[in-house]
Amino acid sequence: MEQVDEIVAVMPERCRHRGQPFPETIACGWGRAWRHQVVELLPLAVQVTEYQMANCRCPNGGEWTRASLPPGVPRRPFGARVTAVVALLSGPYWLSRREVRQLLGDLWTVQVSLGAVVRQEQAQSAALAPLVEAAQAAAQQAAVVNIDESGWRQEQRRAWPWTVVTAALIVFRIDRRRGGAVVDGLLGAGYAGVVGPDRGLAYNRSPAERRAVCWANLKRDFQALPDWGVRRHPLVVGG
Repeated sequence: MEQVDEIVAVMPERCRHRGQPFPETIACGWGRAWRHQVVELLPLAVQVTEYQMANCRCPNGGEWTRASLPPGVPRRPFGARVTAVVALLSGPYWLSRREVRQLLGDLWTVQVSLGAVVRQEQAQSAALAPLVEAAQAAAQQAAVVNIDESGWRQEQRRAWPWTVVTAALIVFRIDRRRGGAVVDGLLGAGYAGVVGPDRGLAYNRSPAERRAVCWANLKRDFQALPDWGVRRHPLVVGG
């Protein structure tokens, strides 16, 4: 690894061939030194901070006032890093919520419920919402976008994950719909750039001169002619 945190110089005590001890002042060829790296994880630690908010009684009126949390302290029982780790594990790493709960307990001894895992996912989604909106706005200004959708199951119901790809970023959205309204929502109804879609009907709202239709689908259909038989292929009319 390029990142080295500690270097330990190891000197030979004696000649391996003759058994002769090496004097402390002998010159060694450090340019030819053998390197052996050991990668180890540091102890995983969790910091638990308890805020004890005092409840004081007014000496004049006798009313009670409880102290408020200091500025910047989250009202949720989990900090920003825990929330981010939960979202990372259940999102890009595709762990189930039960697996996320077990991993937090195994590595950090953090005990969370399944409901708490869901709430952290929701909190992270809310925190990232402005970034998602900014990414979508940037995609709508791009000169060229590729867009596609695929089948999905969301809460035991059918849905479609949509993907908008530009040269600088990628925007994902899961939607219950598959029609042109979703395309307008992602690209904007007046998108003036070049769109690279497949041959789905939802993309016909883009003018033909600004629609770089994917040829892979057509190539696949032509390849299916010899694979399936000409008379059985739906492209052959009256075969």
